[in-house]
Formats: sequence, structure tokens, C-alpha cells
Amino acid sequence: MNICFLLWQVIFLVNIYSVNTACLRDRARIVREILRKRIFKSFKDTKVEMPYSCPFTEERDVYIIQERQKFMKTLTKWHCSFCGKEFYGENYLDKHFDNRHPQYVRTGNDSMCLADYCDIFRCEILSGALEPNYWDMALCLEDDMFELQQKCMEIIKECIPSTASTNSSRHIQDVFSNEVCSFLDCRRYWEAPFPQGASIGTAAYIIMSVILMFFLSLYYCIAYHYFYTDSFIDYQPMEYSKGEHVYHTPTTSSVNIRYRPTTRTLQHPLV
Repeated sequence: MNICFLLWQVIFLVNIYSVNTACLRDRARIVREILRKRIFKSFKDTKVEMPYSCPFTEERDVYIIQERQKFMKTLTKWHCSFCGKEFYGENYLDKHFDNRHPQYVRTGNDSMCLADYCDIFRCEILSGALEPNYWDMALCLEDDMFELQQKCMEIIKECIPSTASTNSSRHIQDVFSNEVCSFLDCRRYWEAPFPQGASIGTAAYIIMSVILMFFLSLYYCIAYHYFYTDSFIDYQPMEYSKGEHVYHTPTTSSVNIRYRPTTRTLQHPLV
């Protein structure tokens, strides 16, 4: 009985490890952010429920259980609702999930890894991992882009239920096409219109660093002028008590100087 239990645990851990290594969290996060901020909103606006057959349904996300236990208190403080621990960044919280809470990863046959759709969501471009050069854009093939567009349009059809009205279907299709599919050509593929969720913390660190450097520079500038120059030393006149005489050096403007002639008339004795 104990051997069977240990064997079951080993198989479970192996499955969890294979899911974590096969489905990259950082890439899946990019797709998830676009879906939440762009696509899911169109379903909510039209009051259309996304069918379970759609690969982007939240319930099929392999990391959805863990994602729902994330809580961002500040830009640099993330909270784990499973155990109450806090971390400085979302990446550290993801590593904590992998190490301490791997049992909350979906492993069923219907689970979906959002990172598998990075080809149509252009994860490398949006994350900044790939900076295209001249040859990347010059050697782009429209035939390859056309295949990606067809794949994108097929997924749209899977995600729009047949019970949706014509106007609702058209609205969802237009949003999905404008936000995702329309960038799948050689002209717009390299654009990055979406805000990167993973860069929020980085932006906060940059802003804080700039502010800190500014105040440090200001402090050292003031300290330098105070200790090494006299620009901060003002002349303070001496105060005298009542009745005390103060000698003032006369100036040429206040004193009339009378000059005597330098030559004298010589008087000769009478002969």
C-alpha cells in the first residue's frame, strides 16, 4: 500500500514538473494579460459567454488556480493567498508557486497552456526579448504571415458561440482581429502596442532610482558648496551696543581734500 502511494506521488510530481517546464509562465502571462485587458472585455460588453471549447477560456488555463491566488498590494509587494507569504515581484511569487504549491497546476487533458499561442500573440515582440533588425524585417515572408492570420481567424470562430447575435459576433470578431490578427503581417508584426504587464515593476524601480539619484546629486552638490566653497557664506555685519563708537574709513566722496600748489614763488632779496 505504501509503495503504491509513493509511486502515485512520484507520477504526480513528474506530471507537474513536465507541465511547468513545457508551459513557460512568462510567455503565458503575456497572452493572459492581452486576453484579460482586450478580448474578455468584448465578451463582457456584449454579454456573451465564452464557450468552454475556446482554448482561451480561463477555466482551462493550466495556471488559473494559482493566478487567482495572487494579490498585488503594491508594485513591489505580491501576496500569496495560499500561505500568506509576500514577495517583491511577480516572478518571485511564480517561483514560490512552483516550489511550494505545485499541486494547484491543472494537469487534465482539457487544460491549455497559453504560451502555445505565442506565435499569434507575438510574445517575443511584446516582451522585448526580440529586437528586430533590418534583415528580420527584410526577410519576412508574407506566406508565413498568412498562415498565422488563418490560424488566428480559426481561433476566433472557435471562441464565438453559435448562439451569439450577429452584432455581438461581429463586435467580438472585430476586437479580436484588430488587437491580435491585424498585426500578423510583415508590415505590423514588429509593432508593440500593448502595455507589458511584466514591465510594471521594472518601471517602478526605474522611477524610484531616478528620484533617488536626483536627491543624492542634490545632497552632494549642497555639501560640496558648503564645505569647499564660500558661496553659502554670507557676510554678517558686527552688531555694536548703544553708544559704542564705530570707526568708518573715510572715502574720497565724503572728504574734501585740499591740494596745495607744488611750486612756490621765490622772493629775491633787494639789491
